[in-house]
This record gives sequence, C-alpha cells and structure tokens, in this order.
Amino acid sequence: MTPPVRLIEESQTLGPRTQALLARGVREIELVATAPHARRTGIGSALLHTAQSLAAEEGVQIMCAKAAARDFPVLRWWRHRGYTLARPGQNVRLHLQQAITCNDGHNGYRLAVRPLTGTVTEDRLLHVRWTG
Repeated sequence: MTPPVRLIEESQTLGPRTQALLARGVREIELVATAPHARRTGIGSALLHTAQSLAAEEGVQIMCAKAAARDFPVLRWWRHRGYTLARPGQNVRLHLQQAITCNDGHNGYRLAVRPLTGTVTEDRLLHVRWTG
C-alpha cells in the first residue's frame, strides 16, 4: 500500500499543496495475492481489511487499486469488497479538500476506488467524495 506515485507526479502542475493532499489522503494497493492453495479461504479479504484499517488510522481517505480490464474474477473480487470499478479509460474525480481527476493510465487496466468513509456517484465521470 503506497501513495499513488503516478498520480502525484501527474499533478505537478496543480502544485505542492495538491500533491501533499494526494500523498496524505490516497493509498494505492499494488497487489493482493495469496498462494493457490489458500485461495477462497478469506486470507485475501483479511489482508485487504487490515490494509484499509491501517490506512484509516493514518488518516487516508480513499483507497484505489488497478486490475486488468479483462480479469473478471479479480474485478468481481474488488467489487464484492466495496470497490467501485471505473470503466476502462473513465476519468475518476477524487474529492479531497479539492477535486483531483485521475484515470487508469489507459493501459488495459481498470481503476477500483473506495472511500473509507464517503460516497461514489457516477455520471460521465466517477466521483469519489470523502466525508470525514
């Protein structure tokens, strides 16, 4: 679980205040994996739950992850754990203390997002609002 490095780098034009908001308020999960013999036992869900709890204790507002756009079992796994999946290439607006727009990088992945407290709404954009 790390700050969203690519998003922070892409936000240079928005200034250091915005970059600091992202570094403080958003965590990206790089990978959740279990050994084949341990799958479907709840270990992956327990790892994710622990990561979310630790992030919430640190004041993180929004969790995100990327999954291959056609890896339907993994996409379903994220959705069943409360993450909203953006369509491939769909822009996501993160509402921290200001709105910041990001996407999956247009590289065959989909962005999965979840506010630790808050809501997700969708029109053309996916909006993630944190309420703390």
